[in-house]
Amino acid sequence: MPCPIGHLRKKKDFDSVFKTGRASYDQLLGIKAKPNTLSEMRLGIIISNKVSKKAVLRNRLRRQIRYIAAKHSFTTDFGNDLVVIALPAALGQPFADLEKSYLYNMRRLRIKK
Repeated sequence: MPCPIGHLRKKKDFDSVFKTGRASYDQLLGIKAKPNTLSEMRLGIIISNKVSKKAVLRNRLRRQIRYIAAKHSFTTDFGNDLVVIALPAALGQPFADLEKSYLYNMRRLRIKK
């Protein structure tokens, strides 16, 4: 069972990651990361209406990204705030491609153990 991770909920937390965090993007996902002072990883997911006008599709993509992050949280350095940005090309992609994109960006940010 994947390890549960915390959530970024407040606007000031998202703004802090966007202002001072490092970024990595590819065709499907973008990840911005910033170290925090907590002992857990916190995750925020942004999927705009440009990806899809249908909430059902945006929520499905959000659940898939959250599952991927939880699945790989054991091999991730804790103490980071992550914001995952889904790009329009991510909609309708197979789960394996989303996972590959997530892992690629995490390696580029040097957050994976």
